Amino acid sequence: MHKILLCIIWGINFQVAFSQNHILRLYINQSGRNDSADFPLHIDPMHIASNQYIQCGEGKIYFHKVWLKNDSLFAEIRDFPVLFRFKWDHSGTLHRGFWTHALKAGFRGKAAILTQEYHLPKNITHAPAGNFNVIFMFKKMLLTKWNFFPSKKEGLYAISIESPSGDFGHIQGYFIKDSLFAYSFNGSGFFIIKGRLQQHSESGIYITETGSVYPWKKIDVVHSTPPHQDLFQLPVKEFHLENKKFSYLHDSLKGRPLVIHLLGSWCHNCRDEVMALKEFVRAYSGRGVFFSALVVEKQNDTAHIHERIRFIKNRWGIFWPAIPSGISTKDQPGDLFGIKKELPYPTLLVFNKNHEPVYIHEGFSGPATGESFEKWKREFHDLLEKISIR
Repeated sequence: MHKILLCIIWGINFQVAFSQNHILRLYINQSGRNDSADFPLHIDPMHIASNQYIQCGEGKIYFHKVWLKNDSLFAEIRDFPVLFRFKWDHSGTLHRGFWTHALKAGFRGKAAILTQEYHLPKNITHAPAGNFNVIFMFKKMLLTKWNFFPSKKEGLYAISIESPSGDFGHIQGYFIKDSLFAYSFNGSGFFIIKGRLQQHSESGIYITETGSVYPWKKIDVVHSTPPHQDLFQLPVKEFHLENKKFSYLHDSLKGRPLVIHLLGSWCHNCRDEVMALKEFVRAYSGRGVFFSALVVEKQNDTAHIHERIRFIKNRWGIFWPAIPSGISTKDQPGDLFGIKKELPYPTLLVFNKNHEPVYIHEGFSGPATGESFEKWKREFHDLLEKISIR
């Protein structure tokens, strides 16, 4: 009887400990570094539901499921193979834990749940009035465009970082005088950006969850352009789709416009693009447009590739053909389309009913980029209206 009563009290204490919002603190996974970032955490292991999430900027990273086992709390991210595990004691207090990523071999990031409410630093100052763009370079000459705009919370800035492969997902940050501190966890990756933004002397560092550090600095604006539409072609390779041979040259596709998007299960921008494409697939599949995804993975293992395709179709809600097309290399998948360059993920390619190339869009800038996202939607809609079979 005493044991039963103790379990009831223990459960009540644990539930009470989680009745308020908490803080998820993620640490850079490298000895000697003390960098970390805090995110509002909405979680209650006693009431497993779909509305449990991590808040980052204007975005929410939802958990697929949360459960208790022995002395551990487990939480699994919905759209990525990411798992959190925290130890807890009889009082319901959680201790430091860790998170792992199934697609990052050997990765084990440190994490903690803090019991206090989430608060921004008290000494936050405002960035220069209005929106402004800065061009940076880091990670092997990767060009990025940073847009800072006020968030819904006073003093907090939502940040959009656009690169050749699209935006970096939901990012939040703040300024203390002229120093910037920004961070993001998109369900798959975690990074911190620190630096100073002064006139003519912007510089800082970009740190990933594995501890890799890349310096950045302001450079001159350089515009990179995608391949011209005349320089790519329809794949002639024969693929396998659900144990059957598949070819874009098959008679059943003659006279039909084609939309092909390249993606990988490891690519969070690809998920964002899938979410945005759904409305177009529903609207134009009935007007003759054939939509398909070419899935490129990082492991050259057939069973693994098919498992990842099942995963993203289920989690991302892909209801159009998802075709395995090999592994990502310097030349793949560009060589499928006769393009002599490395294509970013995702890349969207469109062919008219005569299978002539009419459009290519590298990367994807999601809803966090505001007008940039809305502009893409309008342009893509107009294109499909033009090429669809009425």
